[in-house]
Amino acid sequence: MQLSSSAQDNKSKINELGVSISGSAFGIRYKSGNDKALLRLTLLSTSGSMNKQKTPSDSKSKSNDFGIGFNVGFEKRKSVSDNFYLYYGSDLINSFDRNKYENDSSASFNKHSSYSVGLGFILGFHYMVNSKINISSEIMPSIIYSNEKYSFDQSGNITESSYSGLDYGLNYNSINLTLSFNL
Repeated sequence: MQLSSSAQDNKSKINELGVSISGSAFGIRYKSGNDKALLRLTLLSTSGSMNKQKTPSDSKSKSNDFGIGFNVGFEKRKSVSDNFYLYYGSDLINSFDRNKYENDSSASFNKHSSYSVGLGFILGFHYMVNSKINISSEIMPSIIYSNEKYSFDQSGNITESSYSGLDYGLNYNSINLTLSFNL
């Protein structure tokens, strides 16, 4: 006589999609995992513009701007009650921004580009309003390395400069509020 048994992990699959607000920026956040640990993907502050201007004196100018922020990380949840969780984790923080302005009449241009990469440490809470809607809030102190380059041309006179530095701490962009929906 042979007996066999099998056990299955009873952790439920979680998929959440939400809108997050942090300082003056907003983004879209997706979380996937189980009730203990989740993968976090956040698309923040996507922006862009293209403008052209022509004046009565036939002066032409144009500008292009593009920016994007993208974070990826993990969070671990600890249940406090049936619908309330505390969580902690980390995010890899990435952003890129580029803008350029050209003026044909004065033969000048301005260019600026920057990128940042860093690590954020997350501490927050998650509340399940009902089976479909969630509210979460978190703080994320971070360490971020930034590199920026500037170029300015005034009638063939080119001036270039750069900046790089390490920023750390907790500021108004480090506080986040997210409204999410269970998929």
